[in-house]
Amino acid sequence: MAVRRNRRVRADTLPKVGGAMVGIATAPISAKGAVLLVGVVERGGMVEGVLTTRVLRDGTDSTAKIAHMISRSRFSTQVKFVALDGISVAGLNVVDIRTLEKRLGVSCISITKRKPHRQLMKNAIRLYGERKGIDVSNRLDLLDATLDKPIPVSGMILLTEVQGPRRREILVRRAAEAVRLAHLIASGVSRKESKGRI
Repeated sequence: MAVRRNRRVRADTLPKVGGAMVGIATAPISAKGAVLLVGVVERGGMVEGVLTTRVLRDGTDSTAKIAHMISRSRFSTQVKFVALDGISVAGLNVVDIRTLEKRLGVSCISITKRKPHRQLMKNAIRLYGERKGIDVSNRLDLLDATLDKPIPVSGMILLTEVQGPRRREILVRRAAEAVRLAHLIASGVSRKESKGRI
């Protein structure tokens, strides 16, 4: 995942904001079963580690699984930021960002390449709930809370609150690089070959 296709930022040139960051991404979704989720631990433009877990496709376990993955790792006391591509993983498995922040004592940064279509996402979640006969009201509430005020930053869309324009730009650039690397690793493990460039 690149910040911009024609403006790639090298990891070793990114400005520093203290603390390690974990970029989160999931592997391509298979027809059934749990989906691989990868966390890349980045600090100072260097990859310090890789974490993995599995989450249910269109499930509700993403928040707990991400929190457990990070808290049980040797990086748990070093991580200050968690970076997400959007607000859901493995399809419609919506991450409760506020709960994740409280459990880990970190700041979550949610970014995406394009401004989310809130109504389309809501419709997809409602349709899934109707098809499965389950209550999806909590997912819809999380969607509204996260997508309240999207902010364009460095060619990306920021979906969570970050104070200060300079700090916001630094963290979004770091998040984009960490998530991009997580995507490459997750894709490479599941497909035997990654797509995109490092």
